Amino acid sequence: MAAWKVACAAAGTVTLMIPPGTYYIGPCKASALTFLLQGTLKAATDLKCFGNDWIEASKFFYIALLNNNNIKLLNLRINAPSNSPNTDGIHIERSTGVVIADTRIGTGDDCISIGQGNDNIDIAHVHCGPGHGMSVGSLGRYVGEGDVTRIHVKDMTFEGTMNGVRIKTWENFPTKSLAAHMVFENMVMKDVKNPIIIDQKYCPYYNCEHKYVSGVTIKDITFRNIKGTSSLPVAACSGAAFRARAWCCRTSTSSTRDRAVPPQSARMSRPST
Repeated sequence: MAAWKVACAAAGTVTLMIPPGTYYIGPCKASALTFLLQGTLKAATDLKCFGNDWIEASKFFYIALLNNNNIKLLNLRINAPSNSPNTDGIHIERSTGVVIADTRIGTGDDCISIGQGNDNIDIAHVHCGPGHGMSVGSLGRYVGEGDVTRIHVKDMTFEGTMNGVRIKTWENFPTKSLAAHMVFENMVMKDVKNPIIIDQKYCPYYNCEHKYVSGVTIKDITFRNIKGTSSLPVAACSGAAFRARAWCCRTSTSSTRDRAVPPQSARMSRPST
């Protein structure tokens, strides 16, 4: 803990190595920190004996990147029970130049969630499962949300997850925003309930009216080389009207596991309203 506090208080560029073992750590405000993790990073479940410097057991995000520029997350392992609620693995918001690669995430919610105000996000070679898949959103709930642009996700595997790739926006958005220029390619789905979802009437609550139009414009979204198996008959679903070229998905009824056969490339653009 002493080395952690010194590194986080340093003004310049710092490299901090966590050796093998299990450690409980607190917040960090370093401006430029290279974090080499060889051990296991844990959050304490009982904070009373540790004072106010310690992070609490993850209830929402294991890693949250907020207002970050040019950051890389490599070779991470994040594990949480499949029945743990609201435990996103990595959440990104108001950031640019983020790279996530060579990582395994098992959680009770989204493995990776990309919130509002992000640009130039690259994700590659990530294994997700268990969990809810990866999401862009939810977007369009609060006033002043920023655009989400230039998202590139490739070589990702989803195994036994609720969803694969999901884009979700709230209806009746108080201000206009854009979700655009995204590519999802070379993905493998293994018994995923909903491999591809675009939902512009997202509402997780029991009583939702669904009578408004989302203020989030979705355009220039490409899905390429998505293959694998779906545990439900419909493997791709859009909750909004899209102009789509070769946008289709077939499932096989010859076995208990439905095989998703999406097109090699599907590009969508939501008409302007």
